[in-house]
Amino acid sequence: MQFGALYARGNKKIWLRVPGKDAVETEISAVENGIIWLNLPRKDGQILVLEKDEVVDIGFSYNDGFYSAETRVVEIGTAHGRVYGLLIPQDFVREQRRYYVRSKYSTKVLFTSQSKYKITTELYNFSAGGLRVYVTPEFDVILQNERFFWVDFAIEDKTFSLPVELVWKEYMDNILNAGFKFIQIRERDQEILMALAIKYSKNL
Repeated sequence: MQFGALYARGNKKIWLRVPGKDAVETEISAVENGIIWLNLPRKDGQILVLEKDEVVDIGFSYNDGFYSAETRVVEIGTAHGRVYGLLIPQDFVREQRRYYVRSKYSTKVLFTSQSKYKITTELYNFSAGGLRVYVTPEFDVILQNERFFWVDFAIEDKTFSLPVELVWKEYMDNILNAGFKFIQIRERDQEILMALAIKYSKNL
């Protein structure tokens, strides 16, 4: 999909990723003469410094998927709100939610069933579309009768409380695992999970 069609959908926020660094969300301040102008990208108070001709990945997050493309820095601006000028890519590729990068992260996940039964297990990995957890024998008994849950977990200082549905169960290295997909998730939560997944991905 072309940049103009994506930008016309009203989302001025864009994800910026440089190999070896965390993904950063910033805002498009202007589009002119084939250049996307960005505000100064910051993450946790730290400024992302880019150089002219540096190659970067950019992406838009929408409900139907994450659209990404590779581009490069063609201008370094001095005016307020026009810090980095990126060449408009010819085309953006859509990654459907289920194909989001999955990243390992160790944390506890609290599951609450529709019958209000609570059980805690360990997260194996996560993405913007769902999570995979270890299944204890006690949890497996619950999963035989219920498939919809509410999960509470935290990644870094970000906390999430989301509804999920059981998608699969299988043994991996003799340990039972289960995969759950997020349902009725807010777009903002998806964006945060996507950025965290990118951060912890081995591909960075």
